[in-house]
Amino acid sequence: FELGKAEIFGEGKDIAILVYGFLFTEAYKAKETLESQGLSVRLINMRTLKPVDEQAILRAADECKFIVTVEDHFITGGLYSILAEVLLKKKKTANVLPLALMNKWFKPGLLNDVLEYEGFTAAKIADRILNYLH
Repeated sequence: FELGKAEIFGEGKDIAILVYGFLFTEAYKAKETLESQGLSVRLINMRTLKPVDEQAILRAADECKFIVTVEDHFITGGLYSILAEVLLKKKKTANVLPLALMNKWFKPGLLNDVLEYEGFTAAKIADRILNYLH
């Protein structure tokens, strides 16, 4: 583990999935599902958001067709916002799909039930990405 250094799984060029924390496992399974559909997927485990691995973000923006951020956080003030700040600072743009809590708190419950309800299971992450593509 290196503070501020992302862990990268694959060098996919179609989709880069950026994630951190306990949603990593679901994002990894979603990567496998998307690859079984013929897509080239790069999974980036950000590991820390401060400091953030700007180079991993910039490489994804340069090399991938689009970026997906997956976070158990509000859409503002988390990974999606950090991604936007990094891109803006470097005068870059990217096609981005944020998967986050949309201005509402999650419904309390057992973890698996919460993941299902909020759309954070591997299957729902993969479905949301595939729907975005089509």
